[in-house]
Amino acid sequence: MSINVTSSETLNFDGKSHTIRGLNCSDFCYQYWLPCYPWVDYQADSANERLQYFSDCVCLPICCFNKDWQVRRIPEGVDRETVPVMSGVQGASCCENGCLYRICPMLTCGGNAVTQKIYAGENDSNVIATMRHDMWPCWALGLGITFSWGIMGICCCDVWNWCCNTPYVVTTENLYPPEAGLGKDVKIADSQPIGKIKTAEMIECVSCPLMCWCCCCPCFAPICYTYRKMIKYGVTIDTGSPDADKAATAAAALIAMIWAGAIRTPCSCCVMPPVSKPCGHCSVDGGRAVTATRGTIEDMMRAYGEDAPPLVAPGAIAAQVEMSNMPPGTAVPATKTGDDDQRGICA
Repeated sequence: MSINVTSSETLNFDGKSHTIRGLNCSDFCYQYWLPCYPWVDYQADSANERLQYFSDCVCLPICCFNKDWQVRRIPEGVDRETVPVMSGVQGASCCENGCLYRICPMLTCGGNAVTQKIYAGENDSNVIATMRHDMWPCWALGLGITFSWGIMGICCCDVWNWCCNTPYVVTTENLYPPEAGLGKDVKIADSQPIGKIKTAEMIECVSCPLMCWCCCCPCFAPICYTYRKMIKYGVTIDTGSPDADKAATAAAALIAMIWAGAIRTPCSCCVMPPVSKPCGHCSVDGGRAVTATRGTIEDMMRAYGEDAPPLVAPGAIAAQVEMSNMPPGTAVPATKTGDDDQRGICA
């Protein structure tokens, strides 16, 4: 009989478990004075290799000068500069979705647009998967009007679910083929995805303790505000090419890592997500293929366990970011909950 408890970020990739390497003194000083060059290492438990996520420039406000986030698989005792890049993530170029999309998005009244490209190898033209969102007539204007209301609706839903003892949220976003396999004139809602980014979060509440002096009894305001804390996340990509899937999955996991705050640097504000974290509300996600499921921890384990990234699949990655005594990807038998499943709505 044994139990395994991990109190730091762990990541499972290609059948191996990796633990995050904290910054030592020299690394901390380097990133403190040069915050534009962040990196984070995940050391394999076998100690014979590490995964390094890095970017050569993230601070410049002009997107054309920012560098891609990339990942290297570095064997033990090998200098990182001699190891080729395994994969990376890249935003859409200035006119990749058309000049009208850049100048006046409201004039793009249909189809879909690419938000992120995930490529394998050092050649960023070798795109394996993409993140996209649908468009419709006057979509940008509609999002601008409803965005703030959507944020308030999400906050109200989080408070309500916390009060109803269902404080868990599982969010899934689909990944799609590159442009060669999926044109921009179709709706992604009607297209077949090739992968998923799945996150599990817990709604936590910050209370405000007060003292009632009239009766000398302590009391408190049960809710001041709520926030979501990432518990685990996983990425699965299946294009039928194991080597390309393996490389692209390692890079796609970086997006969820940044959402989870796992890229820890002295200047955390310099590490911005390549694409905003989805929430499951159509007025905020803006046409992205996102599904959100709310419920208890049992509901969360069922929803996360459906199509969960297996630990040994080449095109899958699983990670946990908080203390847990079960391996990532483990779940109770999956069952459909029906009422808990939502696509672009708040329940």
